[in-house]
Amino acid sequence: MDNRISLLDNIKALYDPPKVFITLEAITKIKCFVHLASGEINGLGRVEKRKNDLVVVDSFILKQKVSGGSAKINPMALNRFVAEYEDPSKLNFQWHSHVNIETEFSSADIDTIKEYLNDFMISLVINKQGEYSCRLDLYNPFYVGFKVPLLVILPIEEKLLKYCQKRMDEEVEERGIASLKKKVPPIVRKSLNLKDTRFSNWDQKKNPAIIPLSDLVHEGKGGKK
Repeated sequence: MDNRISLLDNIKALYDPPKVFITLEAITKIKCFVHLASGEINGLGRVEKRKNDLVVVDSFILKQKVSGGSAKINPMALNRFVAEYEDPSKLNFQWHSHVNIETEFSSADIDTIKEYLNDFMISLVINKQGEYSCRLDLYNPFYVGFKVPLLVILPIEEKLLKYCQKRMDEEVEERGIASLKKKVPPIVRKSLNLKDTRFSNWDQKKNPAIIPLSDLVHEGKGGKK
């Protein structure tokens, strides 16, 4: 499967660049690592392409040496990890912390980003206050890099879906076919194996519940972009 992404994938992309998403679990892991480290720390992540958008689905750290102003992954650990990883072509996310200082990409950061051989790379710099900068760099068919907002995908639990269904049935009076379905007694629905299909047309991969990373609050602390 071709995992390449280009601004030329379609003409709309020239006016509507790819959106960058991250799962709640992936960004929570990053924030935990950032707070646990006394100095800087860095890591990688797995990215999935969904049409013209990109989703960071996991994040992790490798063996590294860190200080107040640098974080260097052990080359042997990195080579071993990439060689053993199930699909190295999806390691298109790199992140690092700036501890307590501003989160602008330094000139050294930019030089490092430009050296990647991937078709694209998502880069994140974040600090302990939750402030961040995120950028997307495309290398194929030509190089271009730009800042992008990072959107966090919020998981929707089955318990919440059932609560919403229950409240709808109790408080909302619908007309037409929808009202006829609601009048079927629960015991009859169960015996006929009639399932509630009201969420069936909601593809949460294509239309997820999201929040900007700048608005995400962990442990009572928010951050700003």
